[in-house]
Formats: sequence, structure tokens, C-alpha cells
Amino acid sequence: QYERGTASHNTVAIDYQNSSEIWGGFRVARRAYPFGLNIVEKRDLISISCKHDGYKRLKKNLTHERTWKFYDTELIIDDKILGKFKNAVAFFHLHPEISVSHQDPQNLILSLPNGHYIFFKVEKGIPNIEDNYYAPEFGKRIQTKSLKINFTDYNIRTVIKWSHNV
Repeated sequence: QYERGTASHNTVAIDYQNSSEIWGGFRVARRAYPFGLNIVEKRDLISISCKHDGYKRLKKNLTHERTWKFYDTELIIDDKILGKFKNAVAFFHLHPEISVSHQDPQNLILSLPNGHYIFFKVEKGIPNIEDNYYAPEFGKRIQTKSLKINFTDYNIRTVIKWSHNV
């Protein structure tokens, strides 16, 4: 059940609930549906944003919107919650071969197996690294780390930077 839930995916969970209601081995009710897809392409930027209605069963018009802004060596992820909520957390689950080190609580360095680095900056929100697991196939779990970002307001911003050179 956990692996099918919202908290096990790279998205936002609101008020400790799944965005779609999961019950039974292969059953889903009250599914989250995307809407408002917007794609903008410019010379040095591709921006994609979309919302979903998966939390409307909790409170009318409660929605999550995510915007991805892709640049040559940077990805900015803006998560916004429209409507009232008590708690919201964004999850970023890391592959087991990625190691994490801190510059400070808001800045992380992710080391890739090929020697490259990814710089992960949390500009809004409170980050926390937690132990978790990765499930590459049915019945198999491997220890890993996850970044959880707690909302302190209605939006958070995460900046991911990389270099083409080592």
C-alpha cells in the first residue's frame, strides 16, 4: 500500500492523505485528475505547469500545482497549494547509488556514481533527509534516502543545478 501511495512518489502530499484513494491490492477510487496543463517554450527555457484535483475530497477546490522550469544547467520546481490545508510535504526520492552531503540545511550536494554532482537548493520550505527504500520490482526493497520538504506557506521552491563538466 505504501508504494502505491502519494508519499512514495516525487510529488506533494497534503494533510497526510493520498491524492487518489487507494484500497485493495489493485483498486483506486476518487482518482486525481490533471487539468490546466500549460507548456511554454522559449529560446533558453521550457516551462511546464499543471494542477490536479486529487485533494478536492478533503476540501472543495484544494489543488496542487507544480511548475517545472528547465534551463540548460538548472531545473526550478515550484509547488503551490491552492486552498486551505494543515500540513503539506514535497517528496524527492533518491536512487540508492546517490549519496547526499550537506553544505547547510537548505543546500545539498548529491554525488552520482559517475563522479558528477547535482546541487539541490531548497529556497522555500524546510528540508529534511530521511531513510527510506527504493522498490525496483515487486517484493524487493533497497535502502535509500529521501528529501522531504515541509511547506511553511502555500508554496515551496526547489532549485536543482548540474554541470556538463566534472
